[in-house]
Amino acid sequence: IWDTKNKSITKTFPTPSHQSSINYISYNAKNTSLAATMQNGDTVIYGLVSNIPVLTVKLSCSKSISSMKFHHESRSLLGLTTDEGHIVLRDITTNKDKVFFENVHASPVSDMAFSLINKDVMLSSGYDKMVHVYDIRLQKVVSTVRTPYTLTSLAINPENQVALGTKNGLVLIYDLRDLTNPLKVLNGHEEEVRKVSFQPIRKKMFSAEVSLREDTETIISSLKVSSPVQNRTSDMFFITDTPPKNNLDISSQGGETKADSFLVMMGLDKSNNDFDEDGNKSSEYEKKSDRLEIRYRQLDAEKNISKVSTPLNSRTA
Repeated sequence: IWDTKNKSITKTFPTPSHQSSINYISYNAKNTSLAATMQNGDTVIYGLVSNIPVLTVKLSCSKSISSMKFHHESRSLLGLTTDEGHIVLRDITTNKDKVFFENVHASPVSDMAFSLINKDVMLSSGYDKMVHVYDIRLQKVVSTVRTPYTLTSLAINPENQVALGTKNGLVLIYDLRDLTNPLKVLNGHEEEVRKVSFQPIRKKMFSAEVSLREDTETIISSLKVSSPVQNRTSDMFFITDTPPKNNLDISSQGGETKADSFLVMMGLDKSNNDFDEDGNKSSEYEKKSDRLEIRYRQLDAEKNISKVSTPLNSRTA
């Protein structure tokens, strides 16, 4: 096992007793085991804690393994395909077959993949130009696609898009929910496509070496209000996904009506009205006090006039 950052070897596993070239390797879901399929048909399971072989998987139906892959959720479920057209799902805890699809392809099985949306969905491609979709739980083929090309590789992404590599250098893109026609046909290779893969979805990581401009742009972008995105809520068998719950509570609690967030933001909610009412009351009180003050001034003026002026009395001759 290599550390790609430091370009150094971190682990080395012992050589099996029957030495043979390794064709395929795969980690299990929890990264506790590593499977390595040999040219002689044996698949050795290594423990990543003990760093020693803990199990050797041998298929009674074939010695020619055409592809091998661990399930992305079930850490003990190992998938193997053969040149005879068989597909085997082996439980490595018991070393027994959980599912066996015999002669499901008329030619060698070129590749297999597990759905990232529904853990019970599996796909396989073959040199017979066929793609099969399986229900692992029901242990049967639920859909089949016939293509005009010899298929060499297979991949699926979280959006249920399926990529198929072909012998003549084409890449076919299908939607798993509608397999009647390919969404796209990519032509850019003169030889066969040996492996197809979707770019993994990576979470944004924050680094200490982020520039000031990037940091500022991150802060500004975080303040912007983004429009809600509607996620897909259906998978092929409607097993794992459920419709999203709308977190909209319009019911009153405790006899009080909740204020509308938009009105609160615009300053038009009830609390603002109460403030306006208080302001109106205070302004009315100020107007009333002003009128009383003017009245008092008039009365004082009349009193002063009565003191200064003397009444005109008629004089007696």
